[in-house]
Amino acid sequence: MRCIVASTLTLLVVACNDVPDHIIQPEQMAGLLADMHKAECVVEANSGTFPTDSTKRALRQSVFARHGFTSEQVDSSMKWYGYHMEKYVEVYDRTLEILNDELAKAEQVAGSSLAGTSSGSMAMEGDSVDVWMGVRTRRFAPNQPGDVITFSLSGDPNWENGDVYRMKAKLLSNHHNARFTMAVNYTDGTIDYMSTPFVGDGWHEMRFALDSAKVARGISGVLHYPVGKGDIAFIDSISLTRTRWNPTARQARESVQTLGKKPQKRY
Repeated sequence: MRCIVASTLTLLVVACNDVPDHIIQPEQMAGLLADMHKAECVVEANSGTFPTDSTKRALRQSVFARHGFTSEQVDSSMKWYGYHMEKYVEVYDRTLEILNDELAKAEQVAGSSLAGTSSGSMAMEGDSVDVWMGVRTRRFAPNQPGDVITFSLSGDPNWENGDVYRMKAKLLSNHHNARFTMAVNYTDGTIDYMSTPFVGDGWHEMRFALDSAKVARGISGVLHYPVGKGDIAFIDSISLTRTRWNPTARQARESVQTLGKKPQKRY
């Protein structure tokens, strides 16, 4: 489970308190995302068994079927949660709980000590490191399973207050507005987020500076690259570079928005 995986989740931000009946409910969604994480880890560890996009899609669809959902139900629910940041954070926190509980049980059975590891975490030292662990290049087309690439990072000993993250990628055949979105969940319950659209081909980047007065619990993000009927688009050379707080980080903070502290919910 030591990997960072995509979970096809758009992160555009609109507040909402209730989940409609036709949307996969939070506990079910958390369980589904946990299994999707594990499936992606299996793919990364056994690339020879899943050499094509079709074999990877078949694995994902088998996960959906195991939970009793169709691809259409998952896609619509993913998009709904993506438009409701607070619910997204709650669900993803629960997903990490499920994965960590399973990891702890596996340690007990194996009699090994893997303390300090967790799904979606990565410890990398240095003041300027590329922490992106997902795909670097992707083709988008109407027949693909989704139009987003997402990532999630949980805290490690090398994180510092006020870290700055620069998401960068090269867009090709960008006929529609691509969008980069990042969000951070702090230990005090507040959430910072930033969402930036990009038009046209070429290199695009977004800088996201964390609050230097707060401790981050986790960081999530998405690259949303919509394509129209008959379109084919590409994203290349994706990177997510972490640097330490510096004078220019104050300017990057100006575009960051904050959601107030919300009561913690348990499932």
